[in-house]
Amino acid sequence: MASAEPSRRAQLGKPDVSPRLVCRRCGNLTRTFAVVGEVGGNYKHVEENTTQVGRTLNVDVNFDVHTFMGGVRFNARQNPAFTPYVQALFGLAHGTGHVKAQMTVTGGSTFTVIDESVSDSNFAFDADGGVNINLSDALAARVSAGYLRIGGSDGGNAFRFGVGVVFPF
Repeated sequence: MASAEPSRRAQLGKPDVSPRLVCRRCGNLTRTFAVVGEVGGNYKHVEENTTQVGRTLNVDVNFDVHTFMGGVRFNARQNPAFTPYVQALFGLAHGTGHVKAQMTVTGGSTFTVIDESVSDSNFAFDADGGVNINLSDALAARVSAGYLRIGGSDGGNAFRFGVGVVFPF
């Protein structure tokens, strides 16, 4: 009898959210214009296990993208309680991927079906905006949304939404 069993991760119904870490440094040139540098990381891990006809296939995939960008920001500082902004960043994106699949057959023998890695770097462009909500002189909350383009005509697009903490200094 053939049966298909989804992975434990899928059974638990965990949301498909990839963590993103961002560190930005902004230097104000004037009250409204600033120079921005950003280093970011996006991480995705997928693990699937399925059993059919006495064979279990375990697939493990990791994909990471790191961005290194710089550009300009326009701040609309009209209210001291919050500061809306828009920015455009240009730079480099470096991606790495690894896939490993192993099969276990009846009797307990395990063999590797595939174990491959790949990496590449390409041009990156980011256009986004948001608002910093000042909580104190030393702390602000940020809500942002943006568009990230990596590569040329065969590249990829991403729409990003973020919530974070800002430490102005």
